[in-house]
Amino acid sequence: MHGQLEKYLDSLRRDESYRTDAVLKSSAFETTERVYFVGRNGAEVGPYVRKRFALSSGMGDAYRRLWEAQEGGQRFLHLPRILECYDTESERVVVMEHVNGSTLSEVIYQRDPSVALGLDVFRQLCDAVSELHERFDPPIIHRDLKPSNIMLSPSGLTIIDFGIARSFDPERTEDTRHLGTRNYALPEQFGFGQTSVRSDIYSMGMVLYYCLTERTPAASLAGSGFEDEAIPLGLRSVLMKATQFDPQQRYGSVAEMRRDVEEVARTLHQLPPAPSVPTPPSMEGMPNERPVTGGVQSGTERMRPFANVPIRLGAIWNVFLGLVWLLFLIVDLGMILEPADTLAVYKPWGRWLMGIGVIVIPGALIAYGLADKRSLAKRFPVLGRWRWSTQLLVCVLAAVLLTFLVGFVSQWAVIR
Repeated sequence: MHGQLEKYLDSLRRDESYRTDAVLKSSAFETTERVYFVGRNGAEVGPYVRKRFALSSGMGDAYRRLWEAQEGGQRFLHLPRILECYDTESERVVVMEHVNGSTLSEVIYQRDPSVALGLDVFRQLCDAVSELHERFDPPIIHRDLKPSNIMLSPSGLTIIDFGIARSFDPERTEDTRHLGTRNYALPEQFGFGQTSVRSDIYSMGMVLYYCLTERTPAASLAGSGFEDEAIPLGLRSVLMKATQFDPQQRYGSVAEMRRDVEEVARTLHQLPPAPSVPTPPSMEGMPNERPVTGGVQSGTERMRPFANVPIRLGAIWNVFLGLVWLLFLIVDLGMILEPADTLAVYKPWGRWLMGIGVIVIPGALIAYGLADKRSLAKRFPVLGRWRWSTQLLVCVLAAVLLTFLVGFVSQWAVIR
C-alpha cells in the first residue's frame, strides 16, 4: 500500500511540472496534449507532446518499450524521443518530443505525387519501420501506418502515434483489439488473424500507392491489379504482393519488399543502388531531457478542411459556390435595372456601384475564400504557403472593408 501511495504522489508531482498549452486530440481511451515543462524558477522548455492512455485500454505499451530502449542507450533515427513514461492509478502517461515538420499527406499535396517522390519517401519509410521490426525482440508492430502518422522534415522521416502499436506474440492467433484507420488498416485488424511484421508491410504498400497517386487507397485495389497510369508496371506487382489478403502471401520482411522496389527503381533510373544504412550512434551520455523546438505535430495543414476530401468532391463544392454566386449576380442585376425603393434613391452609377461593390465583388471574395483551392495552388505554389483559414479570413475582411468603402462613396450618388 505504501509503495502504491508513493507511486501516485510521484505521478502528481510529474504532472504539476508541465503546463498544458492545448489539447490536440481526445477520445474515450486517449488524450493528446501539447505541454511545456516548467522549471522551479518559472522558466519553460518545450513544446512537448504528452499522451494519456487509460490503463484499461491496453494502449501505449509500445511507448514504454521505446522509452526503455532509449534509456538503455539506444538511439533511433526515425522514432520520436521519449522523455518520460510512467503509470498512475488509471493512466499511462507518455511525454515525448514535439516532432517538427509536415505530414506526408501535406508534402504530397504541396509537391504533387510522382514516382521519384514516392520512391524517396518509401526508402525512408523502410528505414523507419525496420527500426521497429528489427531492433526490438519481439518486433513492435505499428498497426496504423498512414500519411498523417508519417512526418517529413529536412532532417528526415519520423513515424509518430504508437497508441495502438503492439508486440508480436507467436502464441496468439488474433489481436485482442481491432483498431486502426480504414483504407490503410490490414485485414488482420478486423478479426482475420494476428498482426505481424507482414501487417505493417500491407500498410506500407497502401502508403506507397498514396505517394504515387495522391488518392486514398481502398481494399479493392489489390483485386484490380493497381491498374493506374501513375503506377509503373513493376511497382504494380510489388503493391499486389504487399497487400495480399493472406499475410503468408505478402513479403516476409521490409528488406524483402525494399529489394523488389529498388530493383524496379533501377530499371526506371529513379534511384541509384541503395547505400548501407549506418548504425545509429549510442545515446550514452546524452541528457534525459532536452529542449525540443518545432511546429505543431500535424504540420502546417494549409488546406486542412480539404486534406482528406477527394478532388472530385472539392470540384463539386467549387461548382456549388459558383452557382450560388451566379444566382446572387442575376438577382443583383435585376435590382439594378429595376430598382426597388432602397436603390431608387440612387443615381444610375450609384446603383451599379452598390450592386457590384456590395454584392458581386464581396460575394466573389467570400466564395473564393470558401473554395477548395488545391488544384489552383498546384499551378500557383504561392497560394499553398497560406493556410486555408488565413485566406478565408483575408477574403472576409476585404469584403467587409469594400462594403464600408462603397457605402461611404455612394452617399454622393443619392438623388437630392
